[in-house]
Amino acid sequence: MFGAFPQQVEASAREISKKDEVIDMEVMELLPQLRQLSRADKLYVMQFLVSELAQEQTDLIKPDLNYPVWSPYNAFEAANTMLQVLKATEPPTGDNDA
Repeated sequence: MFGAFPQQVEASAREISKKDEVIDMEVMELLPQLRQLSRADKLYVMQFLVSELAQEQTDLIKPDLNYPVWSPYNAFEAANTMLQVLKATEPPTGDNDA
């Protein structure tokens, strides 16, 4: 079931390398070594890489800097729009209960 997956990854890596010349030979050399790892070691490598990517994400927010954040506080125009939508969805009131 998963037998073709490593070959697909390797083929995709080669294709990207040929198109963009982004992938280094070191990465291409790692793929066969990664394939030989045990399942537990492969999961550890994945966990490590995901952790590294997450760390890069957190580095996007620098301490001691101000970042704008939208708040509904004092958003009167938005509140008015929501009120109009609510009023438009209310069933009509009337004496049609006869």
